[in-house]
Amino acid sequence: MLFFAGFVLALLAIEGSNAQGNFWETEKETCIRYGRTGDCAFYGIPCLEKKYNCMPVGFPVGYGYRFCMKITEHFEEFDADGKAWISAVRNCLTKALIPIYKTEIYTCPTLQTFGLKTYPKCFTQTKAGGGLCKVVQTNKDALINVWGATGTQGALSSVLLEEILVASQMCTCYPDQPGLKQIVDSTSAIYTKVLEITATHWGAAPKEATSPACETKALEGDCSFYDCFEKRFPCGRTQFVRREGQSLCEQLVKKAPVFNTKGQDWVTAYTKCMTRSMLALYNEESLSCRRIRNYGFRSQFNCLIDTDICDLVENRQNVFALWYILDVVHDWRFHEEMSTVLCRCHKYQDGSRYTLRYSGFQQAFLKQPGVVVDQSSSADSQCTGKCQDYTARTCLAGYEDGKCGGNALRKCCLPCDASCQSTHQGYTSGDTDCSKAGGQCKMDSNYCHGQYQEGLCGGPAARKCCIAG
Repeated sequence: MLFFAGFVLALLAIEGSNAQGNFWETEKETCIRYGRTGDCAFYGIPCLEKKYNCMPVGFPVGYGYRFCMKITEHFEEFDADGKAWISAVRNCLTKALIPIYKTEIYTCPTLQTFGLKTYPKCFTQTKAGGGLCKVVQTNKDALINVWGATGTQGALSSVLLEEILVASQMCTCYPDQPGLKQIVDSTSAIYTKVLEITATHWGAAPKEATSPACETKALEGDCSFYDCFEKRFPCGRTQFVRREGQSLCEQLVKKAPVFNTKGQDWVTAYTKCMTRSMLALYNEESLSCRRIRNYGFRSQFNCLIDTDICDLVENRQNVFALWYILDVVHDWRFHEEMSTVLCRCHKYQDGSRYTLRYSGFQQAFLKQPGVVVDQSSSADSQCTGKCQDYTARTCLAGYEDGKCGGNALRKCCLPCDASCQSTHQGYTSGDTDCSKAGGQCKMDSNYCHGQYQEGLCGGPAARKCCIAG
């Protein structure tokens, strides 16, 4: 009721704004002027909303006008670069819809589909203020305040912050990008906010009780665990569990012989990491399909790092096998996030060696070779192990600061011989609680794309459980 009253007041305010325009303009000319200048009135009456009559939950008012006004509301929270960028984004969004306003062929659903697609383009193509890669470093909270939507408009309310997230992640694909550590921290915080939003809203009770047999399947990396998950929280074949989790798990297991011996070990480790990560959601008592999707992608991101995919793709046979298998997953976001992890192995020119079939990032494919760039420096001689990006690779023995040159993400991975590896393997017998919580145990000098929790892992106190969200 309060939202509807606010909607009426908003439309009245828009009408008032229209009355102050050029007296001799036609209504259509006034609306086009609004669109060209980024005026929020463009979305409402007498413009886009009047033409399509989608009501408060439709795109013109429920998304376009709503987020346009949130930009105005939180504008002063941005720094100078942020203000320049977000002003340009606001203009970009309204300009993109002017052709739609001029036509007669759209319906409310198709308008929403088109309208939501304008956001990622404007986020990534707007270069004012240094572009998103610069803006996200110091304007994370302001961005979250604008697009960290509540549940008023349904599950799609979180999609714009998800677009900001994926675009920001791609900023880390260039080793020489200024402020890399800030970008990683900001995107991690935005991911946490996305998970928080989708955990707070739109949840539904499970359709089936949990099963000990299903829990065992998850702990063992059995792909049939996804059947258990879907029965408990049914979302359909086009959602994460069926389309991403299960299809990739089954394809990896089926095609494992295409990998070399090391690659086959990776397949086992990755599929187990994923089912264990999803076990935490399986045991929840209220869940939304949007939450499952975002948590699933976060888990994939973490598992790719924790199972050392950067080392896996050093072998050409494994590169081919991975490229061959990943064609079964068509979701753009999976390909964008996996491309981000692969390019952050930070060894290839411009970080652009790896891009997958359904990714819009760069113009290359996973199987395409790249130019190797040596990022070592004289400062690396202080490291007794290996200098590497500690946010994209997990180091078994942990990392040491101040021993490497290059960008701020390069740290010294401590050496771990056969005896060390055997010791760490022994720690895993005490990791069951972490696995049931959906986390991965590792030395806490590793970067955690989520949050560390104590007391859930075997081994020393510094070995903690990193949980996705």
